Amino acid sequence: MNKRILYAVFGALSFLLLYGSFFIVSEKERAIVFQFGEAVRPDIPVGLQFKVPLIQNVKKFDARIQTLDEEPDRILTVESKYLLVDSFIKYRITDVLTFYKATSNGSFDSLNSLLGQRSEATLKNNFATRTVKEVISGERDELMNNLLTSLNNEVKDLGVEIIDFRVKRIDLPSNL
Repeated sequence: MNKRILYAVFGALSFLLLYGSFFIVSEKERAIVFQFGEAVRPDIPVGLQFKVPLIQNVKKFDARIQTLDEEPDRILTVESKYLLVDSFIKYRITDVLTFYKATSNGSFDSLNSLLGQRSEATLKNNFATRTVKEVISGERDELMNNLLTSLNNEVKDLGVEIIDFRVKRIDLPSNL
């Protein structure tokens, strides 16, 4: 009887160790393997993967296209006129380790805050050199391309790629 219990316990422990050794990374995810809190294998490929149980752990992050849609920003033009600019950003993670380090352990809330600040600065920089007529007129496509290029240059240190940066609406402030 004691041998049966010993075999059952040994079998259960073996199964748990074997089960804890494998993990799956889907096409919608990016993953990093950590060993004692330090990244040892960043950007794991898609599929069935192996890790050392109890020593290594895996953190997975959503690699699908994300959308950041914040409140409208109050932006000053070259004519010293304020506009309310409502925009949105579509982005995805390209370098998971850089993303993890830049956002204090892979927090999307932290990333969205950083992206919001940088997108507002990009809008202000691009609108500050244009008049209201230039912003609203046919130069809109050129403005959108400039915004996208500028923001992509600003977020390289965050491990993300900006796929789309669009201005949805431009209004005059209501207090005028």
